[in-house]
Amino acid sequence: MAGTTTTVQPSRLGVTTRVLDVLIWGGVAVCLVRLFAILTGIVPMWWWDDAWVDATAMPQILQFDYQVTEEDPTKADIRLLPLWLRMLGSVSIVLFTVMFVLILGGARLMAKRAMQGAPFAPDVAGRLRSISAAVISLAVIRVLVDVATISGVLSWEPPDSRWHGLAIGTNLPSISLSLVIAAVVARVLASAVERGARLEKEMDGLV
Repeated sequence: MAGTTTTVQPSRLGVTTRVLDVLIWGGVAVCLVRLFAILTGIVPMWWWDDAWVDATAMPQILQFDYQVTEEDPTKADIRLLPLWLRMLGSVSIVLFTVMFVLILGGARLMAKRAMQGAPFAPDVAGRLRSISAAVISLAVIRVLVDVATISGVLSWEPPDSRWHGLAIGTNLPSISLSLVIAAVVARVLASAVERGARLEKEMDGLV
């Protein structure tokens, strides 16, 4: 029974690390696709019906409708917003992706060290503490970026005075509560790993 447990557990951890790798690279790919769509206004999916990117692709914008003339239909092309404003709004997406990758990277390191038989390795606790501090800091920065973007969107004026019926709605600044909770958990795990390392040294001393 003990031999079976020893062979199965590393295999499961290996699957876990591969799943985390897929999630990390998938998150990066989604981030790049969203950035491309927001900054260029080009739909990166060839199967998509719309020829232009809606302004609500920016995480801060909930509604963006207007009419050029009374006869023209309502549009919301994201390219109408200035490039600097789209770039500012895109920073929020990048920050979220960085936090996402940091959290999953910490989980991957823990799984990797467990596979190596060293779950209480010194670099695990250090990495978890760094991840916790970085994620919380980035979450605060992301809120500030959202506030600045929302202010820019609300103060934006159409370049053509003929436009009318402009309706702009914004989302609340993103707090990334789930990632902040994950950062707190990482901090707690760091303390647990450090205590486990101390207990492991004490047990080695007794032996």
